[in-house]
Amino acid sequence: MASQGLNGLFVAGFLVAGQMFLNAQADGDLRASVQGLFSFVTGAGLLIGNLLCGWLRAQAGGELAQTFAVGAGITALLVLVFLVGFRDRPARA
Repeated sequence: MASQGLNGLFVAGFLVAGQMFLNAQADGDLRASVQGLFSFVTGAGLLIGNLLCGWLRAQAGGELAQTFAVGAGITALLVLVFLVGFRDRPARA
């Protein structure tokens, strides 16, 4: 049950908010291309994460705690990259 709530948080907090942010940042002609690239990168990341999780679980002898620890570490690293690398700038009119 808890995973469904977290999945909803992911969809609302990352996908929708990310698309809204990109719409605010991209110019009119570029907006559709930016949205397409965002969708592609998101889908590719989900696929790679799924494949990586299966491989990691096999390496860990089926232990889920070790598998999820690697995923949590990658997520923490990406959050740091996001916080350092992205700065909010005013939306274009």
